[in-house]
Amino acid sequence: MHPEVKPLSIPETDKDRIMEVLIFKTNASKQSEVSSLQNLLSRFAHIIEVSVDLEDCDKVLRIVGNNPSPTQIQLLVSSLGLTCSEMKD
Repeated sequence: MHPEVKPLSIPETDKDRIMEVLIFKTNASKQSEVSSLQNLLSRFAHIIEVSVDLEDCDKVLRIVGNNPSPTQIQLLVSSLGLTCSEMKD
């Protein structure tokens, strides 16, 4: 006889964690601006990862998080005197 096999259960807290990636075009041009963006945005628990590619012509801001709000991101970025616009698929 085989022991009873129980289905794998996912804890409730993990079921709600759907990671989303948002991509924005920015006008960031200096590493100091990238550091400011990372410091500001990483304060929010639902934002897991923040990166900016200064080598890309669009100075791409990439945010990974649990349901991040594009509008909130744009407001936060503008509070640093920078601009960003969401890049859609």
